[in-house]
Amino acid sequence: MKAQKISILLLIKRDLIGSVFAFVGLFLSIPPAQSIDQPKTKWRYKTQGPIRGSSIVFENGVYFGSADGAIYALDLANGSLKWKYQTRGSIAGAPAVTNNAVYGTGRDDTAYAIDRSTGKLLWEFEMEPATIERTVWEYYTASPVVASQGLLVPSANGSLYSIDAYSGKLRWKFETEGRLRATPLVANKVIYQPSFDGYVYALSEKTGELLWKFEIHGVTEKRRPFVRKAIFTEPILRDNLLIFGARDSRVYAVDINTHEKVWSFRYENDNTWVMAVNADDDTVYVGWSTNNKQCALDLNTGQQKWERIVDSHSYATPLPVEEAVYFGSANGNLYCLDKATGEAKWAYELNDEIYSAPIQNADTILVGCDNGFFYAIENGELPQKAVYQPSETKGNFSVFNKDAKITRHLIDKGFAQISSPSGLQEFIQNRIDDSKPSVVVFAHTYIPNHLMGENPATGLIRQYLDTGGKIVWLDGPPNQFLFNEEGTFEKRDLSIPSRLLDMEFSKSIDNATYRSEATREGLNWGMPLWIKSGYLSGIPQEGLIPFCKDEYGRIGAWMKTFNDRLGSGFIAITAQPPNTPIRNKDLELIHSFAVHGLE
Repeated sequence: MKAQKISILLLIKRDLIGSVFAFVGLFLSIPPAQSIDQPKTKWRYKTQGPIRGSSIVFENGVYFGSADGAIYALDLANGSLKWKYQTRGSIAGAPAVTNNAVYGTGRDDTAYAIDRSTGKLLWEFEMEPATIERTVWEYYTASPVVASQGLLVPSANGSLYSIDAYSGKLRWKFETEGRLRATPLVANKVIYQPSFDGYVYALSEKTGELLWKFEIHGVTEKRRPFVRKAIFTEPILRDNLLIFGARDSRVYAVDINTHEKVWSFRYENDNTWVMAVNADDDTVYVGWSTNNKQCALDLNTGQQKWERIVDSHSYATPLPVEEAVYFGSANGNLYCLDKATGEAKWAYELNDEIYSAPIQNADTILVGCDNGFFYAIENGELPQKAVYQPSETKGNFSVFNKDAKITRHLIDKGFAQISSPSGLQEFIQNRIDDSKPSVVVFAHTYIPNHLMGENPATGLIRQYLDTGGKIVWLDGPPNQFLFNEEGTFEKRDLSIPSRLLDMEFSKSIDNATYRSEATREGLNWGMPLWIKSGYLSGIPQEGLIPFCKDEYGRIGAWMKTFNDRLGSGFIAITAQPPNTPIRNKDLELIHSFAVHGLE
């Protein structure tokens, strides 16, 4: 076997990290959780790969990895990037965090220690190559664990490494006969490490010496073509019961004193896998594979309390909190189930598979998704959503009508159509009065003059924005071309949109579309890396948030905020080329921008 290689890239003194590790694992001790009854996205951050590992909260930051190979540190309050460190392989497990360091491993078989403040590399440890498995099917890699005796790093070559967390030097290693893709549990100076060879190993934390091991049923099972002895789930210890699940279709409870099985649970004649297990004081929560089930078992007996069938598998570790348990599913939904009955309280759609285990920090759920987004989800209020497209228009006002598909698409998404200026005035006035979260998408891009007011800086539309309203605008500067009430053109006056939005607009007009590259803020709002965007005459200036910039460096989509309500403000975006049918991707982009910060 290849000898392990250590590359020390930065001299580390023991007082750099501190003499006492602040252990942060998958189930971090966090402030008391608050129930979430109406989920909405507080913020989200776009990476360039699926996020399948869980995340770690430490002080005011949240840390996670992505299949794009980066380990990210975000501000917990608003999702802004603190730093990211680019590794040489995909990250599919959670990092470990101490006061001064973040530790991560990936598919490049390397462990990384990163300075928590700066994001700079402290050291890296290269492990031996992965063992060859006949059937792998690995959605996850194991997470490193900080223990009192050092950093524990499970590997794809079957070895558990204990590494000095200060220097990156090897302390000891323990070899098994299968890959290690389950995160180890450390309790009372004992390490519990599952392996693909079908055993859970109990080791001395100090020396790595084998204390005892438990063999699962799948070791002797000869069923083909799938490997039945692999164990992916991190063990859980409740009293003296070690709980875990395996690919032999069973959940196990093992007494750590006698080393004997207390109970196991499986569905008869069902050869599915157990991929997700967690427990609270009296219940074990399980996510299954091909039978598409989520269930709850009695902790002491293994008897089933309830089951719920969804239309896809659940690999993400469930999260029990207060009276609820959260499950992520490959159908793209994050479920909140009643812990006692399994009944769904809500299902929140993230639009792609969820393999990342959710965690909760006070009033916020944090979870990654295969669409590359990392989400912070909070309790929200049902938003008021409307699309403005008058049923009748006078004179030249008809030229401001956008494709009717926009209105139909938004109606299908739960928006109400406002079909008259009086209806628009009523909606706007009601939202000024009640301050409910809301959005109006203007599929007719001329604001009635009386709603603009004689002074647009104080008119009804501006009052709506000042009180936390949201407008999605699909054209150039609003009302730059002034018409009378009969729809007769009078003049072009850029002072009207300038006074409305307190910003400067370019005098040039360019109705063509160009390649526009998304900014970081644009990516977070749901914009792809690039789109074809029209030039919206926004000039870079203080308070203007650009979402993309075109081939000339001009702002192709932007936002101006007037209130500290997240997601509120005036958003201008146009992705539809002139005189062409609108495309489905344009409709989805409009909807994504409309509901961002509201749902």
